[in-house]
Amino acid sequence: MTAKIIAFLESWRDLTRAIEAVMVDNLAATTPWLTPIIPAYLVWRSLIYKLDFSPGIALISAAIVEFLGLAAVHTTFSLWDYNDTRRKSDQRAPVFVAAAASLFYLAVVLVVNLVLDGDDWREMLALFLLSTLTAVAAVILAIRAQHARRLAEIERDKAERSERRKRKPVEIPQPPVETPAEPAEPTATAAYYCVCGWNSAEAEREGKNAQRAYAGHKRSCDIEVVEREAHK
Repeated sequence: MTAKIIAFLESWRDLTRAIEAVMVDNLAATTPWLTPIIPAYLVWRSLIYKLDFSPGIALISAAIVEFLGLAAVHTTFSLWDYNDTRRKSDQRAPVFVAAAASLFYLAVVLVVNLVLDGDDWREMLALFLLSTLTAVAAVILAIRAQHARRLAEIERDKAERSERRKRKPVEIPQPPVETPAEPAEPTATAAYYCVCGWNSAEAEREGKNAQRAYAGHKRSCDIEVVEREAHK
């Protein structure tokens, strides 16, 4: 019973960890896109009540300002990352131009939200912090995009190395080639060599061929010895 309870709790822990990882990642990917709604509303209110914009035009203008700031900050980080990873032969990206566009966006938002709508210093501080949320969201989106690109490059490198290992021919070890042993030198006695017309000195000079010659002469000598014994 105890083992079943432990197994259930471990399975539940693995499930909650998986759900947590997926949920947090989805929230981290979605929340930055919702963040510009807050500063966009502040811009929309200031355009209506301070600059007498119509509600429709003020809504479009607020959306343009916030998405422009999002694009400017994201582009700044993308160009910065490109300059850090580029090859020496590649041209540098104009990261300072994108940074200047991001600063111009912040200036527009702060002027519209603080100067036109802020009266008390505490209210101005709150408006300042809320107005910069789009910049924070843009930074998060840029960092996540760069991290996703790095992970994709790592996976691609792993796949390429695995493919190269598969294509590499497997070297099958070959068994060692055994050199045939040299035939042994004839070991017959000197008396036998004399019967056949051979002596040990001549056999030594013959070298490797002596064994084969010895075998042939041995057969002929055996016949000769038998014939001599018969004549006796």
